[in-house]
Amino acid sequence: MRYIRWFEEIGIEDVPLVGGKNASLGEMYRDLTTQGVKIPDGFAVTAEPYWYVVNPAGILDELMESMAGCSSGRGSRASSSIWTDRGIGK
Repeated sequence: MRYIRWFEEIGIEDVPLVGGKNASLGEMYRDLTTQGVKIPDGFAVTAEPYWYVVNPAGILDELMESMAGCSSGRGSRASSSIWTDRGIGK
């Protein structure tokens, strides 16, 4: 299991593994550095460590239930308050 992927290893096909923003950064790094554009290298943390913790802890159902009433809007008060109500991210 690899928890970190360098931008040079990431492409748009890796969205499920590293998310859209990181996949886009990987694409940009791979495409532009070959054209001589100097971009600092970086890395993305994969989704694997999330599942490494969630699955053995048996908390997926509780997480899903807790988030069921949350708004799907980004940055919404409802979606952030669910975590602070549980003492996460304080």
